Amino acid sequence: MKSYFLIGFESAERAQAALSDFFAGQSGETWVLFANADDPMAYFYLGTNEYGEFEEFAKDANLIQADISGRHFNEDDKIVAVLAGLRDRIGGYIFNDDDMKLR
Repeated sequence: MKSYFLIGFESAERAQAALSDFFAGQSGETWVLFANADDPMAYFYLGTNEYGEFEEFAKDANLIQADISGRHFNEDDKIVAVLAGLRDRIGGYIFNDDDMKLR
């Protein structure tokens, strides 16, 4: 599994609203980006940096984690584009799962 993260935005409530707006008809703890009706591309979760994975941020820093489905392992650009759209709305920074800042 490969993951990308949006971290460093202030409001979890605004992030949840942005996710629900972007993924129309979805709400709750998991939002799914579909390639088509029966083919999930990535799963998006709202959480915090509770394990301190991102050292430059506090453990209570809000984050969105996007886990890419194995069938779409090389479609990073689509997932990063979703995170970039969310970032434009709520702020924050995009990282890959090697803790490298992308944008």
